[in-house]
Amino acid sequence: MAEQSILTFDGVHCYLKADGTAYLKLEDVARGLGFTTVATSGNEVIRWSRVRKYLQELNAPACGDTDYIPEQVFYMLAMKANNEAAKEFQRKIAYEIIPEIRKTGHYSNKENGIIPMENLSIEMQALLMHDKKLVEQDKRIAVLEDTTKINTSQRRKIRGAIHSAVASACGGIKTIAYKENSKRVYKAVYNFLYEHYDISEYADIPKVKYNEALSLIENWYPSYDLQLSIDLSNNCKQQEMDLDSNN
Repeated sequence: MAEQSILTFDGVHCYLKADGTAYLKLEDVARGLGFTTVATSGNEVIRWSRVRKYLQELNAPACGDTDYIPEQVFYMLAMKANNEAAKEFQRKIAYEIIPEIRKTGHYSNKENGIIPMENLSIEMQALLMHDKKLVEQDKRIAVLEDTTKINTSQRRKIRGAIHSAVASACGGIKTIAYKENSKRVYKAVYNFLYEHYDISEYADIPKVKYNEALSLIENWYPSYDLQLSIDLSNNCKQQEMDLDSNN
């Protein structure tokens, strides 16, 4: 391994062998995965006894503190980590490197250029293929969720929420406004849902939008013209009652 062949990615020293296998510096890996502790001097030091124990459990070849480990060993070693540093590494793989490889067929790095997909190790290619299948599965589930309509119970609750909204807008079901305007108010609420979700009937509301639909209905209010009609109906009735009481 020539010194000039060493690359650095986010503080981790590594190099790529001719067979496409990446080797990472064990010391950098141990720090990055959080296998450290604070010594009495106050310095952060690597817990080498734990690292070597993990490597032994993984049947990895014995290596010194400054040695490099193959990426497949690194992946298994990362599984032993349960801390924020390891999660950050997984996020980087999931949200930066893998999406770019899927899109372009290689991983492009500003420091070191392009690593073609065919040059990646078998383990890394398997990891990418597995992740690709998961993403495709997630897409299929998302499509299914988007096309699944609300069920019978949810439709009943939607109707109940609409009824409550209409009654509230009219000032109650026993008001003259409800008697004279409820049909218009019902129509206004339903049309609001149809336009919002681009549907022809309320039963077509997507199941994933059920809670949102309930919230929209609960916060719905009549248009200015409709509210004016409601107020006029109720005010006329109140005036009639006032006249009757005066007589």
